[in-house]
Amino acid sequence: MKHCGEKEKVENTLKEISELSSATIKDVRNISYNLHPHQLERLGFTKAIKLIINVVSGFTSINFIFETDNEDEILSKESEINLFRVIQESMSNIIKHSIATEVIVKVSISENNLSILIVDNGKGFDMRSKSFC
Repeated sequence: MKHCGEKEKVENTLKEISELSSATIKDVRNISYNLHPHQLERLGFTKAIKLIINVVSGFTSINFIFETDNEDEILSKESEINLFRVIQESMSNIIKHSIATEVIVKVSISENNLSILIVDNGKGFDMRSKSFC
């Protein structure tokens, strides 16, 4: 009887290892897939940002206003990825924390400067009460 209990314990351990391995492989795939957003490659910077906004608009009641000067092929690929991630994270933070009903996303170019303005009408936070050290 003792042998059967050990066999069951080994089978359970192997099942656990297999499930953990599968989950880890899935996580690694997701990380590598998201290192270079396929939307940028396929659509370009401006349309990829529009896509983020459309997707977010589809599952929230927030009204998004997007204005752009069409920055495609102006930025380096590295800059596009970095700015895409900044905008993506901003959208995530707005959804999670702001309780906003309206968001304005404006991407503009003037001379050699690119500017991204993201403004919402959410609750915000009191800078005086926060410690950033």
